[in-house]
Amino acid sequence: IVISPDTVIKGQTMSVTGTGTAVVDLSLKKVHMVVKLGSATLATEDKAIEKTIVAGEATSFEYSGTVPKILFPGKYEITATLLTTSGETVSCIKAKFSI
Repeated sequence: IVISPDTVIKGQTMSVTGTGTAVVDLSLKKVHMVVKLGSATLATEDKAIEKTIVAGEATSFEYSGTVPKILFPGKYEITATLLTTSGETVSCIKAKFSI
């Protein structure tokens, strides 16, 4: 998991990139993103990705967004859950950053 830029700045764009290799053939439908500060959920978003991945094939997913200008200082966690066309969860990626 890579968060860019290294220092997340309010009001600017940040991106989260995850890379991996599929163990089985997958037909992905969407990624479900959740942003939390501690145990409080601040945002959720579903992003359609409609992508087929062949077993053994390396793949990556990137999510970019603007960091709101009004955020409390603290440690944030982003969770990205990949879902197949049949609704099955196949991967869950977590990344943390501080403001």
